[in-house]
Amino acid sequence: KDTMTNLWSWDNCFNTMAMAGAHPDLAWDQLLWVFDSANADGISPDFENDRGVVWNFSKPPIQGLTLAYLERNNPSFFNDKRRLASLYPQLAKRTMWYLKMRDWDRDGLPQYNHGYDSGWDNATVFLSLPPTESPDLAALTILQLESLSRMANALGKPQEGREWQSRADRMLRVMLDKMWKSDHFVALHDGDHKIIE
Repeated sequence: KDTMTNLWSWDNCFNTMAMAGAHPDLAWDQLLWVFDSANADGISPDFENDRGVVWNFSKPPIQGLTLAYLERNNPSFFNDKRRLASLYPQLAKRTMWYLKMRDWDRDGLPQYNHGYDSGWDNATVFLSLPPTESPDLAALTILQLESLSRMANALGKPQEGREWQSRADRMLRVMLDKMWKSDHFVALHDGDHKIIE
């Protein structure tokens, strides 16, 4: 572990999930690191350690999936409205970064610009040069939008809740239309939408 001692902006969510039941305060603190380190646009560094911060890459928007897991496995702690109110604007900003900055062809599907962005650094989908519209990124973004919808509704913001859910539904339709091929999902090259084997 001499070179893998960093805090990556998605691995922290796995640690968060593991601590949800026995150490919820620590889990919440672990989840919030991503937002504590975010820049003005709402995006976090690729990783951080005691020596510095690296911004070259992003990681998938997995915080919505993480929050849904936390809410399901320890609802009395993680459904607290004060916690949701503090997280909601930060999660919204982070999610909007993916929608605005990672959809270059404006087709409604975000893309990875490098294998390191995905967390699946050496996945075969990146044998073709990115940018890559990948089903996992679309699915994680949809789950994040749905989490934002639930949060908005819980915080008494039903209009915002409907808007987030509408975005999720729209992306799901686009994902199924463009990425589902008879019996499996495919990844696409951003722009020309060539299938990446």
